[in-house]
Amino acid sequence: MKLLSILFALFILIGACSTSEQKSDINNSSGLIEIENGWVRPGNAGMMTAAYFTINNGTNFADTLISINTDLAVDTQIHESYESGDGLMGMREIGKVPIDANSSAELKPGGIHIMIIRASVDVIEGDSIDFNLYFSNLGELKIKLPVELPSN
Repeated sequence: MKLLSILFALFILIGACSTSEQKSDINNSSGLIEIENGWVRPGNAGMMTAAYFTINNGTNFADTLISINTDLAVDTQIHESYESGDGLMGMREIGKVPIDANSSAELKPGGIHIMIIRASVDVIEGDSIDFNLYFSNLGELKIKLPVELPSN
């Protein structure tokens, strides 16, 4: 019985060590996943607006932004702008943004961006909006982005 208890304790200890080792690989000394240069375009309640930012993956592992949400809107989607064959611009949902290890992905006007659909309140310059980003490896990342006019 004593041997069984020792083996059980050893099994739990080994499991705990491998779990913390896996987590440290995501946030290892090579860096983290960080969000920079983020902003949200002002907009009216009930309408659409967009969020933009750069995702810096400083880890040694590829990751993918798989979804994003905010309490501010009915829905948020990952979109891209594209040029159709007749020279017109359009937008479509792409669902995810892959980010290679030790690289960046820029979400910007005219490219990949976050579509904020049917904002529940006016999105006013000077405010800040909370978002939850979900990555396939990192999991959830909470961010706050300022509402700003485009810097063109």
